[in-house]
Amino acid sequence: MTSVENILDKILIEDKKQIFHNLTYEQIRNHEIDNEEGVICSNEAYCCDTGIFTGRSPLDRYFVQQNPSQKNIWWGDVNQPCSPETFTILKTIVSNHYQDKAKKIYIFDGYCGASKTNRIHVRIISEIAWQHHFVSNMFIRPSQEELLQLRGQNPDFTIINACRTTYKDYQTSGLHSE
Repeated sequence: MTSVENILDKILIEDKKQIFHNLTYEQIRNHEIDNEEGVICSNEAYCCDTGIFTGRSPLDRYFVQQNPSQKNIWWGDVNQPCSPETFTILKTIVSNHYQDKAKKIYIFDGYCGASKTNRIHVRIISEIAWQHHFVSNMFIRPSQEELLQLRGQNPDFTIINACRTTYKDYQTSGLHSE
């Protein structure tokens, strides 16, 4: 079992039929078009509507307050704590969403940081092709040789995007939005 399958098992996604890993830009564009996630503009750029949440959401950045990371995080308005219990609730909601509703899963493995000695391996999981496009631009794409090595490793940092699901009782867990 590969590391990618392991991370999907960890978030309880069992049906792995439509998994796309580190697509080329041409492949991403084809997925964006086929999935009808946006439109091609007159300058050939791909544009999408992010709905009511435009831009970033600085009050919605949470880290599980636990050892050893709780001593290393600068807590405040930007980095806010959430309990392990809240994380478990959110993980269950996200896992159920990916199991029940996600038709395609896009995985990006790459690097954060240009220095080969200090960079970290990041993995971003999403169900939307244009988000895969975004992270392919945002982070450093590995060479084919590096990608083969990364597939056998657990990442240093994993982000699971679940923007198509909500947590209706978010306020009971001390969160700012659904």
